[in-house]
Amino acid sequence: MTQASGRGSGRVALALFLLTTLALGVCFIVLRPFLAPLAWAVALAVAAYPVYHWLEKKLHSNGLAAGVAVFYFFRDSRQCVSTVRSLVPLARKEADHVLTRLRDTIHATVFGTVAISAIQGTLGGLMFWWLGLQSPVLWGVVMGLLAIVPVLSLTVALIDVWRRRTAGGETIEESLAVDSPEPAKTH
Repeated sequence: MTQASGRGSGRVALALFLLTTLALGVCFIVLRPFLAPLAWAVALAVAAYPVYHWLEKKLHSNGLAAGVAVFYFFRDSRQCVSTVRSLVPLARKEADHVLTRLRDTIHATVFGTVAISAIQGTLGGLMFWWLGLQSPVLWGVVMGLLAIVPVLSLTVALIDVWRRRTAGGETIEESLAVDSPEPAKTH
């Protein structure tokens, strides 16, 4: 290796290192507002795990245990919040501020998920209508409801479209192609 190419690879490595450092810095800036709620979520999960584990053993099902826990958290939410507030090693004013921020974060997340699901369902239904596929309203609603779980909505709808189109004898390539008019032939 020549000395010039050695300096070139060193410059590339330095540039990549600086670019990586810059990208990590930007990621930290974006994630910084979420670090406190994530820390509280981890603390609450660790604190609630023994009760969840006990429920899981008694009910022999982790899904049922989670459902029971969520039911009682909703039913006894005021008591749960006051218990958490008393266990938090913060002054009352600080604990109220943290719990208010946590509540606002949860509300924003739920609202954002529902709003984005509605938008996805609407756009999916419009796309199905524009492509001339069957039941665009039905599939728009299905896509909207399934959009609450990431990746499911479009995947389920497109699998059904592919299944219907291939049932007619089309290949995968033909079923994925959008029908377009044939160009006019000139003589």
